[in-house]
Amino acid sequence: MPKDRATNRFINNLHRASSWVGLTDANSEGRWVFEDGQTLKSSGYANWGRREPNNADGNEDCAEVLSTRSLWNDVPCNSTKEFTCQIGQGVTFVTTAIPPTPPPASRLNPKVTTEERVTVLKSTNVTLRCTLRMRRTNIHHRINWYRVGENGSQGAPLMTYIDRNAFHNFRRTAELGLDGRLEAVDDHASLRILRVKGEDSGTYRCEVILASQERSYADVNMTILECPTDKKDHTVISKAVPTEVARSVDLRNHPGQGIVVISDSESAFTVALITGAIFSILFVIIVAVVLLACRKWGK
Repeated sequence: MPKDRATNRFINNLHRASSWVGLTDANSEGRWVFEDGQTLKSSGYANWGRREPNNADGNEDCAEVLSTRSLWNDVPCNSTKEFTCQIGQGVTFVTTAIPPTPPPASRLNPKVTTEERVTVLKSTNVTLRCTLRMRRTNIHHRINWYRVGENGSQGAPLMTYIDRNAFHNFRRTAELGLDGRLEAVDDHASLRILRVKGEDSGTYRCEVILASQERSYADVNMTILECPTDKKDHTVISKAVPTEVARSVDLRNHPGQGIVVISDSESAFTVALITGAIFSILFVIIVAVVLLACRKWGK
């Protein structure tokens, strides 16, 4: 309570507008008393403005300190103003945290699903599928795609769908070496990565945020397979029907993303050479048999 000039200025500097002084004459008009029971007269200090207090309209029984020059003025006690709490010396001030009010139960209940795990071949294109399910349709929403770091941080989104429009974050994609290699998908939810590289391996996150700020997300882990570097003449077919060879690489069966190694050129040439030789020998034998038969019948 401002019972001296320094305290009065200190309180006034705490607020941008007028604030309560903690002084009233509601019990007896003209006898001003502080909240701690001490009378204004006995404190020996007052800083009323000119012609104050004036008890205008007969209902100004509380005092405020004005933001200009720290002067006091009497106002109705039902006014709304800022205030300052004063704690006595030696008194411990204890605060109790009020738990936040839990949000109301979701009625829209958005659900996001992904393939969870995808294995693709280096230098091919891959579509990371994201499926959104809600109880109601035509709800305004936003879908963010993130690249999740090893420590769980996701950073800024790579791409964002707002309703049916796609927006690319070129700065973030450049940071991750994905610039020029991301495409929006016609389902307005999935993410396509072009010409995947080995460093693209990792976790990607699809997050949906509704207009009501309800949100949900799902992650998909992408593994990149590289072709052998010692035999460059392998013929590789991607996005084929999965075979046992593909399943031996990835125990999870991902239709459309199997990998089949046909052969190398040396093996193919050897097989062709052997096959040709066999057919040549058979041809010679057949011709010899026919000639011998003709001579025998001629005799």
